[in-house]
Amino acid sequence: MSKRGKYNQGGYSRDSLRRNTDPRVESYFVPSFAIRRRAEQDEQLVSFLKGIRSILGSTYRVHEPSSISMTVVEQAKMVERLREAGERPEPTKVESLAHDIADSLESNLKGTPSSINVPIGIVDVFGGRENKLGFIPRGWKGYNARYAREDFDGNKLPLGMIVDENRLAVGGIATAFAHNKRLVMDGITRTPHATFATKYRGKIQRSEFRDISSEISWFIEEDMQTPELAFSDPVIYPKYEVGHTPEPIYIRV
Repeated sequence: MSKRGKYNQGGYSRDSLRRNTDPRVESYFVPSFAIRRRAEQDEQLVSFLKGIRSILGSTYRVHEPSSISMTVVEQAKMVERLREAGERPEPTKVESLAHDIADSLESNLKGTPSSINVPIGIVDVFGGRENKLGFIPRGWKGYNARYAREDFDGNKLPLGMIVDENRLAVGGIATAFAHNKRLVMDGITRTPHATFATKYRGKIQRSEFRDISSEISWFIEEDMQTPELAFSDPVIYPKYEVGHTPEPIYIRV
């Protein structure tokens, strides 16, 4: 059975396929999806979060292991950009796009392990409210930088894979909506990072962040046996209709 057939959730009702034609409406529902790599639920992750919790104390909520992930495509930004461009795609078009991207990602994963080991790099502040802490992979220099794709043994390297996945996803979306010159892709993908804690009240002040980040950096460099975390294969999380969330699309099955 093909990937498309395996994950097809059935047909769509006439109402769900009906487009809202009022151009003044800016908050209409847009079928879309996110693509994320979830952190492996292993002892290394648990140990990392335990160390972070001891540093941050009660002012922060340290995230549960199951919620740690690295985003390839941000769903909220995809919706935002499609609305700005005036796009009102049918659910079937976005479903087909999601499966096309899944096929491309699957080809890119051939011959690779089921997870990548991402070295923990710079800790920074994230989120629209500037109240979240996360880390960027060590060695990250932006999507346009040149990264080694393989090591001396021919194994694909994590930063190169992250860039390739970004290009496959963005390229697929851009091609699907190539007719619309108003569509801007900025923000659909973002600097790869894994958020691990949220401040309960208020934003993280820069003076506060300097103290926290130095402690966390020390912990990563001195206390972690291997300063990296494993992230599993990318997964596509679609939402084609209001009130209905299909099963995730697993790239390698």
